[in-house]
Amino acid sequence: MKRNAKISSQEMKLKVGQFIKVHREKLNLMQKDVSDELGYGSAQFISNWERGISMPPRDAFLPLCKLLQIDPEKFRKLIEKEYINDIRSAFVDNSGVNVDKKGKRCFKQ
Repeated sequence: MKRNAKISSQEMKLKVGQFIKVHREKLNLMQKDVSDELGYGSAQFISNWERGISMPPRDAFLPLCKLLQIDPEKFRKLIEKEYINDIRSAFVDNSGVNVDKKGKRCFKQ
């Protein structure tokens, strides 16, 4: 069965959003607190990130890491890993050819 790249993109947004939410809640911050600190007019932006509706813009990553006390490298690796998985899923085609975790072609059994 072919895996849709859009589904994978959604999964990436959800994982990043959950990561943000967990760290926000650890610090007992409300979404409004985060939006105010980052200069957004509404907590809806943060809600959308946490629910996987959208991703934070690139220029918000470092301020977000600082605010939520997240190691920027850990956050980058999460995003990179999910992005790679998203790209990998795009290489599945209807003939059953797939790309394994090391980028090598493999075939469905």
